[in-house]
Amino acid sequence: MQLLIVESPTKAATLAHLLGDSYRVRATEGHIVDLPDGELGVDTKETFAATWKTAKGKRNLLAGLRRDADGCDRILLATDPDREGEAIAQHLADTLARTGVPTARVSFSEITTSAVQGAIKKPRRVNADLVSAQQARRVVDRLVGYAVSPVLQRAVSSPRSLSAGRVQTAALRLLCEREHAIADFVPSERWHVEATVRTAAGASFTARLHRAFGQVIEADTIDEGAAWHLTETVRDKPFTVRAVRQSSETILPPPPFTTAAFLQAASERLGLALARAMRVAQQLYEGIELEDDERVGLLTYPRTDGVHMAKFAIAAVRDLVVRDFGPDYLPPRPHRHEAASRAQEAHEALRPTDFGRTPKRVRKYLSPEQYRVYDLVYRRAVMSQAAAAVRERTTVDLADAAGQFVFRAEGYRFRTRGFLQFEQSVLEGEALSTVPKERENVSLDAVVHGKRPTAMPERYTEASLVGAMEAHRLGRPSTYASTLATLAERGYTVLRDGFLHPTDLGLRTCAFLIQRFPALFDLDFTARMEAMLDAIATGQAAYQPVLHQFYHGGLVPALRPPAASGRIAEPRATGKIGAPTCPRCGRPMVRRSGPHGPFYGCSSFPVCRETRALDE
Repeated sequence: MQLLIVESPTKAATLAHLLGDSYRVRATEGHIVDLPDGELGVDTKETFAATWKTAKGKRNLLAGLRRDADGCDRILLATDPDREGEAIAQHLADTLARTGVPTARVSFSEITTSAVQGAIKKPRRVNADLVSAQQARRVVDRLVGYAVSPVLQRAVSSPRSLSAGRVQTAALRLLCEREHAIADFVPSERWHVEATVRTAAGASFTARLHRAFGQVIEADTIDEGAAWHLTETVRDKPFTVRAVRQSSETILPPPPFTTAAFLQAASERLGLALARAMRVAQQLYEGIELEDDERVGLLTYPRTDGVHMAKFAIAAVRDLVVRDFGPDYLPPRPHRHEAASRAQEAHEALRPTDFGRTPKRVRKYLSPEQYRVYDLVYRRAVMSQAAAAVRERTTVDLADAAGQFVFRAEGYRFRTRGFLQFEQSVLEGEALSTVPKERENVSLDAVVHGKRPTAMPERYTEASLVGAMEAHRLGRPSTYASTLATLAERGYTVLRDGFLHPTDLGLRTCAFLIQRFPALFDLDFTARMEAMLDAIATGQAAYQPVLHQFYHGGLVPALRPPAASGRIAEPRATGKIGAPTCPRCGRPMVRRSGPHGPFYGCSSFPVCRETRALDE
């Protein structure tokens, strides 16, 4: 008899079904130890050793695990295949050592019979580097929270319990800076000159003025006066086709989903909130009951920043592409997708565990949400190994006799669609209706100037914020959804009409933290700290020096009071300080932009809809 311990009860049920009666499968339901409440729990003088206490509600669970170990030959620690899971495995090994039953670490990124049994046949030791990285992350977050949150609570008046966090505050900063950019936005109009061109054969197409008086005119960069002048100048000039160029562009398929890419796609295409998308992906990973009471995981581990797939999975995809779509959609060699160097333990990308289980085949066993998520992941994984698309671009340049003015027309068409065959939302592109010959004389039937208003910066959605966090290297795949949830729970953000809005409390909190601790909550500093945690995970850096440098070289200096005394300026909700107070509710007013220009509006909108003109 062997005792196998995982984190999730649902995962435990699936594994118990797969492994049979010779295994006792139990779940920890998360971490079993944590830093103590009410005290720092970290030696900040030298070692940065942490004091770990049994987590709330886990005392009886641990006692039960010790009883379950009785009579077993071995304890298999099969917690999740990431840093958090590695740390839980280490804490389990330490806690269950008194039973005298030997422990071994096993890990697998998919819950299938072959993957699980293969992992059990290759047990290993707990990876000390991954454990150190997880504990360093937990200690850093504790140090920041315990040191900064009380300062924040005293400085920012709020009945809520306020908190600052290494990743949480950096994510809030992204939102607030975007809000300031929106408030500071001044709309303007950019113009262009466009002509309807007619060939000698009577065919017509549209071209834009590309060069004038020897200067290249970038798209929509001139003002109205210049556009009008240029329109009148070229209106009656004869033009000739100076050049016709054709070129091909190869478009490679995107890689399979990382966590961040999956969350963005689930939000944008399926309309799922981040937390819901992760929950559904976790359900598909932990196990679904199929025919003949077979219970198996349909997706690999959903918390990953890897973009590669196992060789057998690539082979299965290539067979599927040839069988269902034909050899023309298969590249001669498998695509090799590479991601930025990260230390998420070389996880595979998110993919189906068995490409023979097509979405159509398993649909009857899935809820509508589960089916849509599975279909999204399945389609992306197949697409990642299909042939590249080839797009052909045709460029036609028209010039006047003196060569002072050049109009340019461009058109696109797909020569081969390749992987785009699997992508339903891709547009074909716009081909030129006719392609004239070089040196052919053409006439300008109509020359007009048009405008395009500059676009206001758009607020982040949950999906685009996760994309920005990934781009800035803020957090890990396992923390994206929880970070956004914390911002909402603290009252720092609100989701309205699909967009994340920082609240007045969030704006004030962010402004104080950035002004009081500029180095600590700098985005680059946060990213560098994440890189150091990655270095610990790969054995390239050691726990104690990294923590010592962070605390004594970064946090402690940041906590010293500013040299100049005085009150920290009130944060701007919109990039403007000194806005009036709302005469109706007494809250500060903020500068906003509307269809008729900028104005002041109450910061508690939509609760209070009071507005004032700027000159008031």
